[in-house]
Amino acid sequence: MRRRKRGGNERRHIILFFLLVIALGALIASISFLKKPSVPLMPPEAAEMAAKRESDDNGYRLISEALALIPPAPAAATVPDEEYPEMPIRYQPEPDSIGKMLGIGRPDDDEVFVEHIEKCRLVLEKMNEVSDKPYFLWKHGPSYRSLDFSYDAFNRLRTTSVAVMLYDLRCNEDVERAMTTLLNTVRFGKTVSSDGPNYPFSQGLEIEREVLAHIPEIVAALGSDEERMELLDALEGLSEAPNSVRKVFDFELRASDTTDIREDMAGQVHEAFEEVVVTLGSVAQRRTRNFIRKHQATLYQLAEMPYVDYREWCNANPDLSKEYPAFIMFSPFHSLHSIVQTREKRTAYYAAAKLAIHLEMYRLENDAYPETLDALVPDFMAELPMDPFGSEGFKYRIEGDSYLLYSVGTNGKDDGATVKRSRRGWRNPPDIIIYKPKNWQPQRM
Repeated sequence: MRRRKRGGNERRHIILFFLLVIALGALIASISFLKKPSVPLMPPEAAEMAAKRESDDNGYRLISEALALIPPAPAAATVPDEEYPEMPIRYQPEPDSIGKMLGIGRPDDDEVFVEHIEKCRLVLEKMNEVSDKPYFLWKHGPSYRSLDFSYDAFNRLRTTSVAVMLYDLRCNEDVERAMTTLLNTVRFGKTVSSDGPNYPFSQGLEIEREVLAHIPEIVAALGSDEERMELLDALEGLSEAPNSVRKVFDFELRASDTTDIREDMAGQVHEAFEEVVVTLGSVAQRRTRNFIRKHQATLYQLAEMPYVDYREWCNANPDLSKEYPAFIMFSPFHSLHSIVQTREKRTAYYAAAKLAIHLEMYRLENDAYPETLDALVPDFMAELPMDPFGSEGFKYRIEGDSYLLYSVGTNGKDDGATVKRSRRGWRNPPDIIIYKPKNWQPQRM
């Protein structure tokens, strides 16, 4: 009996040993499988397109030349005046002087400052060359999302354009030249938005928005209604979106394909954990692609929807529209939200710019702005534009001797252009403020 028991134990040990070997082999095979990248979502970029990105006809190749032409800021004037301190002052979004806007503590009629502005004109000429090229295609790094262009670079080009435009308008009283700068800057913004992921799509819009904000000032300085209508026609021709949501979203998907999270993660941990991290990165990449494939048809349908319908779908599908499961390294719904909102903001800014032109024409004829936008119809406009974020027109009200014009924004509700208190302090108004009186501040609720 004892021999049988001993023999039974030996057989059990052998069976357990073989089961352990099988389990270990399966684990090794699973890890090897998971470490392999999954099938990409998007086909690789065509060789012809890749060659275009390197071509001399690509306007992108001139961007670095434009940045290199931006002159260094001159030393601040050493005058005993609080308005122009010795140290360069901080950038202000609504400065009284152009020098302040550039962070230069010098008056606008200072000789050194004027010389600085004249050097900035070379930057604008180079930006025009960028727009005149046959096409514009961003050059990307290891991944399609890693564009070699920073937020600071966008900001410097935008600020330089606005400074030259305002200098011609306010100091030289050359409104035609200022209007030309406005239109050329808008064209440049559309050019850099015509390719790439959402980052340049939105930053190009910021360039356009910054100059469009000065439409009322330029319209008031124009000498006749014929000139104002010429500006209106020019903006009409530039108002079309430079890129489709579908095209921008496809670029984002290709970016998620080419971003190897395994290498990024492995470089940030100790060597002993690199194998584990690489495996987890492969799991994340595989789950991401499977998640996008599952919802790709829905995402493409959403990309074509008007924003009101898009928001209703998101409200009706909160779990999916906000879904960000574990081991997902790229949220397609979050990305699509940003792209669609950028598209609608562009529509809102251009529609509001046209309204601002007609409002200024009404003021010049009647010595005051209208009490409501309805007063513009039919003498100035055939019909009022719709707010792309809502089911009604833009919100408008008189503020002193000027006016406030805004969109209801992404939540689709009129919050009265107010800010509300949160745990992190005062939040920006959910409404999109487009035109407002100088030094206007939203009411706190």
